[in-house]
Amino acid sequence: MLSRSKTLIALPGRRKLMVFEAFAMLLWGWFVVRCIGFRRYAKYLGTATSGEFVDLTSQDQDYLRTLRWSITSVNRLFGSRFNCLIQGIAAKTMLNRRGISNTLVLGTKVSPNVAGSEHYQFEAHAWLWAGQTIMLGGESRHEYNPMTSYYSSCDDRDACANS
Repeated sequence: MLSRSKTLIALPGRRKLMVFEAFAMLLWGWFVVRCIGFRRYAKYLGTATSGEFVDLTSQDQDYLRTLRWSITSVNRLFGSRFNCLIQGIAAKTMLNRRGISNTLVLGTKVSPNVAGSEHYQFEAHAWLWAGQTIMLGGESRHEYNPMTSYYSSCDDRDACANS
């Protein structure tokens, strides 16, 4: 734990602030999913569309890499306790605050139960796009059928901050 503290202290100022913001947003995402309930919070995620929606705008790749790094680093620090939905909500909130268009996609898959019985196992996954870049959760997205997307168009910074 001491080496992690030294690493955090050695980070440049902006990156250090982003790590602290990622920590706060992951806690916020955890609170939303566990306490408020996704159904009540979904209306604040952006415009709901069916399936997977990918915005074709270009984004600052260095900033997106730093944001992804901060979310995944804080998640690793806490033993990967934050699931894909919580990470997606946290990163989406951070992108919205900066006026960057993004889309949170929710997908599902159904697979046979391991025991070979007639029961099926339902699984859900979330991944986040920023323009044409997959920010989080994209490594296994092809296994899931996109059900809905929450798109935040941030051309107008005020409109994005309110979604």
